[in-house]
This record gives sequence, structure tokens and C-alpha cells, in this order.
Amino acid sequence: MRRRFFYRSNESPEEEELDSRAGNLVASLKRRIALRRKEYLSLPAEGGAGEGGVELLSRSLSADLAEFESAANGLFEWADGKNLPVPREAKKAAPGTAPLEVIRFGVTVRWFNYEAFPAWKLLGFDFIAVDIGWGPAQVPWREGEPVFYSVGRFVARNSKFGYRSVLGQAGSGPVDFCIWDPAERGKWAKYFRLLGRRFRGRSGTLAYEIFNEIDNRPFRDEKGRSGEYALSAFRSYLKRKYGTVGALNESWETSFRTFSDVLGPYGGLGFGPPQRDFRRFLQESMADFLDSCIQALKKGDSDHPVLTQINELGGKQDAFLIGGKGVDVFSLHMAFGGEPGGANNMAQAAGLARFLGKELWQDEFIFNWPEAVKTDDSDILAAAINRNVWQAIAWGYKALEFSALDDQRGSWRNSILDREAKYGII
Repeated sequence: MRRRFFYRSNESPEEEELDSRAGNLVASLKRRIALRRKEYLSLPAEGGAGEGGVELLSRSLSADLAEFESAANGLFEWADGKNLPVPREAKKAAPGTAPLEVIRFGVTVRWFNYEAFPAWKLLGFDFIAVDIGWGPAQVPWREGEPVFYSVGRFVARNSKFGYRSVLGQAGSGPVDFCIWDPAERGKWAKYFRLLGRRFRGRSGTLAYEIFNEIDNRPFRDEKGRSGEYALSAFRSYLKRKYGTVGALNESWETSFRTFSDVLGPYGGLGFGPPQRDFRRFLQESMADFLDSCIQALKKGDSDHPVLTQINELGGKQDAFLIGGKGVDVFSLHMAFGGEPGGANNMAQAAGLARFLGKELWQDEFIFNWPEAVKTDDSDILAAAINRNVWQAIAWGYKALEFSALDDQRGSWRNSILDREAKYGII
């Protein structure tokens, strides 16, 4: 309740008073629960719960909670009144998406070093994540249809080693297509629908990932009709937000005659209304596009969960906005350990996942970051690994994908196979 309340805090004296009253209310509830627990423990251990003693106690506790909620509703403006996607109760999971009973450890691969698969199994890894679009898993299109033959072989081979597969989509950096182009959107909707249909019901499939660190390319990189679609979408966004060109001019301090006079883009280092609106447009556009892909995928396969591959917590990707859409799992690519504030990043990601009611995974987990680029001391690296892994588990991560164990990336990221660098720690 306090978490929701703070979304409207402006640190005014009135808000401080409400915060104090909130604290008193929570403390009162804790005392009431402690009393009920004491009453419960005092019940006879066998058959002597009295005349419905347990049921009576349960009703008393329910009444306590109802009384608390009534008091809270009268005192605070709840976050969902602000149109934030806050679930009142846990969402019922789709088949196959129930919370994991164990922490999963997996490997993100790009070069498919099958010689290492048995060793990873001995080390406790139980799933393999592949970025479709790299290496032998690249998906060709033939006669307007995606061909998943190579991906199917990959999933089947993983299963022989005892691994389940997470199927991800390539897209590092700016996307190589226009997300506002109806033809492109239709193509990707078809792709994901058929992908889900191809792997629906397959026990070897664990989950899907929607693109890798996807980003919007600036308007100046959009050519021809793509630029027209992008600009038209931006004008439509402004029209929805402001309603009239007069309201837009008042906010931007401009003198447009119509919305068609808006050209864009409005990037750069400025922080005025045009830059703010343009960046928000990019964020909402990306979230909308990703959600359209997710919905198409779920039409093909509603049994396996879908997770994001968002990069960090900023930039043109709004992690909170995307995480509040149709994904089942909240997942970020981020640095955990060391400076600056890696542990804070982990805590923030965990907080967002809890707030959104989503399961929490870590894509591209780099367990020795950032010490691996600074030292060859195996003791320091071992300490960094313990810190990063155990902090993630403590914050509630249900799965860690160890990035590129088959591609040493300059012999420092997750380098458990590099003997010369003395990283054989795990």
C-alpha cells in the first residue's frame, strides 16, 4: 500500500502527514496480525480447534483486512487511479507460466559450441537461449513464409542434451525496419504467429524473447515511405495528446497552422516540450510495436511465457511501460556489480517486476562484471561472482541467462572456459 501511495508524493507537509498516517495504519495492521497469530498458535494441536476455531479465526483475520482496506481507501489515492498498471491481485498464470519452483540457470549462445554442452549440464545449467537471426539458427523467408527448420533442429538437439530452449529474436541496436510501416507490422505479426504455432506444445521450448535490445532508429535514418510513416505517426501522436494545434503551439511556443507543419525529429540534448514529446512518442511507439508482436505470438502459442530483452532502464526503451504490456516475464540487460550502482540497478529491476506483478529474469547475465576487465586475480573474480549471483537470487530473480559462454568476447565476459585468464571459477 505504501508503495502505491508514494506514486503521488510531492514531499509537501500534507504528503508527509499522510505518510505518517500510512505508517500508523500499517503498524496497526501488523499488531492485529500478530494478535491473530498468537490466537492461532494457542489452538490445540489436534482435533481441538474448538467449535470451528480455525474457521472463526480465519473470518476474524479477513474482517481485519477488510477494515484495513476500507481505512486505506478512504485515506489514499491509489496508483491505479493514475492509470498505472497495478494489479489488485496476482494474475492467474496461463498454462506453463506458473512461477518457477527453482532458480533456473541458462546460457545465451550464438556460436553453438556443442562440445561444451555436457560440461554446462554438469555445472547446473538447464536451458539454452538462442538469438534467432545469428549463426545457424538464422530464419530465412521463402515465398512469403518464415522457415523454422534450423531452429527446430536446434531445439531438438538441445533436448538431447537435457536442455530446454528459450527462443529469442535478433535486433541489436537500431531496428532494421520501420515499426510504423503497416506492411512491416503485418510481416512481423505473421512471423510471430507462425513461430508460436511451430513450437506450441513442444516440451523442449521454455520461453520466447521479443527482440534483443531493440531501439528506434532516428527519423533521419528512415528513407522514403518509411520516413513518411514515421512522421505521420508522430503527428497523430501529437494530435491525440493536444487535441488542437493551438494547444500544441501553447506548449511548444510555436506557430504551426496545422499538425502537418510539424516536421521533426526533436532529438539532441534539449529538454524542452518538443524533445520530451518526441522521446515519449518513441517510447510509446516501441512499447506498442512490441506488444503487437507479443499478442501475435500468443495467438500461435499461449502455453509458453514471453519475456522482454530491454537494455538497461533508460534510453528510448521505457522498461516500466513495456513491462506493463503483455509480457509474462520482466527481464533487463544491465550491469549488476561494481560502480556505478550495479546493486541499485538490480534492486530497481526487482521493484519494477514486483510492482507490475511479473516474474523476474536476467538476460545476458555477466557474472564477473565489472571486475573481469580490471583484474586477473581469481580471488577477486570469485568474490564478484558470488556477489552478483547471490544478490540476484536474493532479489527474487527466477532465471539467470549467462551471456555467451561459448564466445569469450575478448576473454573476459563469463570466461569459465579460459584457463590462461584463470577464470575457471564456477
